[in-house]
Amino acid sequence: MLRSEYDIIVIGGGAAGFSAVVAAAERGASVLLVSEGPLGGTCVNFGCVPSKHVLYSLATARKAGLKLASRKL
Repeated sequence: MLRSEYDIIVIGGGAAGFSAVVAAAERGASVLLVSEGPLGGTCVNFGCVPSKHVLYSLATARKAGLKLASRKL
């Protein structure tokens, strides 16, 4: 239910904002998260985490003996 008063208002649903909301809610605070984009922000959804997944997958494929061709774009 939408309230008119909150203990904490967090602006930004990136990794830090989302963590702050979870930590505050676990301690019993009423929290409002205001975010324009997807939860987790750029790092979680498009940047750091997805690129680490690609690198891990490539390393696993190489360990399994898969030879990957290198092409210049």
